[in-house]
Amino acid sequence: MAELHPDGQSVWVRNDQDMETLFRQGFFGKGTLSRSEATWKQRNTKDASQSVPLEDITRQRRVERAKIKKEKQQGALNASSTASSPLVASTVASSCASPLPGTPPSAIQETLLTDSNKASTPATPSVVASYQELAISVDTKEDANYEHLQLSLEEAFFLVFAVECIAVFDATTSLSLSATDKHRRPLSIQECWIRFAEASTLKPNMRQCPSTEDFALVASNPFIVRYVAYHYYRSKGWVVKDGLKYGTDFLLYKKGLVFGHSQYGVKVIAVNGDLDNMAAEEMCPVEDRHGKSAMSSVYSLYSFMSLTPGLCRPHAVYSWQWLLTLNRVIAQVQKTVVLCHVVVPTDISKRQLSHPRTTLPLYQVVEVGAKRFVPEKNRA
Repeated sequence: MAELHPDGQSVWVRNDQDMETLFRQGFFGKGTLSRSEATWKQRNTKDASQSVPLEDITRQRRVERAKIKKEKQQGALNASSTASSPLVASTVASSCASPLPGTPPSAIQETLLTDSNKASTPATPSVVASYQELAISVDTKEDANYEHLQLSLEEAFFLVFAVECIAVFDATTSLSLSATDKHRRPLSIQECWIRFAEASTLKPNMRQCPSTEDFALVASNPFIVRYVAYHYYRSKGWVVKDGLKYGTDFLLYKKGLVFGHSQYGVKVIAVNGDLDNMAAEEMCPVEDRHGKSAMSSVYSLYSFMSLTPGLCRPHAVYSWQWLLTLNRVIAQVQKTVVLCHVVVPTDISKRQLSHPRTTLPLYQVVEVGAKRFVPEKNRA
């Protein structure tokens, strides 16, 4: 069971068994309190029989590095202070250790007794009670799991439409009907299609709640375009994860996250469907070697191709600077940029657009790979 949260453009899974099944049988979703798999509860229960989570290993490495760095700084500081003023340190130590001359022994004894009484002052009953209540609350909530598995809209719809393994409920409806489970009804495939497309167009507004009264489903909807690319790569056997960390839409893993790093960073680009018609009009007749006129298979690309390599349309954002920046970032982490063009149909009716079974076959996917030329590595 999953819950749709339109404001966050995500779907939440709260059941522990469902979270484990979805991630370990397809690497779907991400734990909100973890790096990938939802292991927050495992890390906090301190079960010795289970393997050490990745987050604990990373945290331990950071602590060790910080400790070594602090020891080096402290050693350098001690060496510099000892070399500069050795007499000052000895004078300060002797003055702190011995009392002033002429001080009576009774005054020294009273000072020692006062300091010992301050150090051994017992805690007040209110403080003890508060600590006991805190310990009881921690023990009672030890089994509680505050983490949930967060699915993107594309992942959730793939599980609903292609795999058919989860039921998605509206978050507001599921909370209001939590006591009466028999009246709860999951969203159908068509309802998920429309609700997810509607959620992808919402923009955060701090002054008022986002309004969706003027929403109209169009062929270039961001969710539809991204899902076409997601479904395409999932059907090819790739493990598709979000690529926001590297400035892309998706990352492609050959087997999964635990088997190796991702190999490709995919940037999804929507292209109008009239590209083929424009290309057909630009075909020019040429003469073959026998002197006969024929249509050339090479199009006159200069009239409709972008100045940026790999892009089929001029775009204000997708420029040379954008491509080189993205390629440099992806090349630094040993990946390849894939420009995934999703050809959006222009002659599609509202009836066809209302259901994914009639919409998805009308889209086409064209891929263009881009690599950064490095003279030291690409001389051959």
